[in-house]
Amino acid sequence: MTTSAVIVNPAKVVDLDERREEICGLLAEAGWPEPLWLTTTPEDPGCGMAVQAVEAGVDVVFTCGGDGTVMAVASVLAGTDVALALVPSGTGNLLATNLGVTRDVRAAVDVAIRGDRRRIDVGIVDGADTSTGHPGTFTVMAGMGFDAELLDATPDTAKRRFGWLAYVAAGARRLRRKRVPMRIRLDGGRWLRRRARSVLVANVGRLQGGIPLLPDAEPDDGWLDVAVLTPATSPTGCGSAGA
Repeated sequence: MTTSAVIVNPAKVVDLDERREEICGLLAEAGWPEPLWLTTTPEDPGCGMAVQAVEAGVDVVFTCGGDGTVMAVASVLAGTDVALALVPSGTGNLLATNLGVTRDVRAAVDVAIRGDRRRIDVGIVDGADTSTGHPGTFTVMAGMGFDAELLDATPDTAKRRFGWLAYVAAGARRLRRKRVPMRIRLDGGRWLRRRARSVLVANVGRLQGGIPLLPDAEPDDGWLDVAVLTPATSPTGCGSAGA
C-alpha cells in the first residue's frame, strides 16, 4: 500500500477544501489511504513539512504550490527514497512545465499514481539551511544579477493577478541597468572573469511561456548548465545573449 503526504501552499490555491477533497478522492479511487495533509507557512515554505512527511514514513510527497514550494520540499527529499509528485498551483511551475506535468489536478495526480519514478539532478546552494526553512537545493534554476532582481521585484499580488506576465513588467524596468563584474569557475577549473547582467545555473532549459533558454539542458543527465547573459546594443536596438 502506497502512503503519501500533500504539502500545500495556501497562498497558491483558491479553495483549499475543494482541492483537498479532489486530491483525496483521486487517491481513494486508486486504493491509496488518506494522505497526510500539511500546510506551508510564511515562515516555512515547506522544509519543515517535508521533514514531517519523511519522518512519518510516506512513500510519495505531493507538492501543491509553485516552484518555491517544490524547491523547499525537494531540499529535504533529495537523497531519500521518498518520491516527489507535482500538482502545479503557483505562477511559474517551471519544473512541472519542463517535465510535461499539466495544471490539471486529475492528470497530475494520475502521473504519481500510474507513472514511473524518475531520478532528476538538483543543484546545491551554499549557505542554505533547511532546518530554518531555507531551501538548500534547486530543481530548476539558481541565478544572480537580473534574474534575482526580477524575482525579488515581482510581488505576489501581481503574480496572482497577472500570472507569469507579472515578471515581464518587473523585468522591463530593469533591462537597462549596468553590467556588473563576475567571477565564474566551472568544475574546479580556472576562474572566468565576465561583465554580465545575469548568470544562471540551470537543471532545465525552458522559461515561462516555453521560451528555450538552454535547449540542451536535461533534468537527469548529471549536468547543470550555465548561462552568462550580457545584453549587447545592436543597430536594431535588440538585445543578444551569450552563453
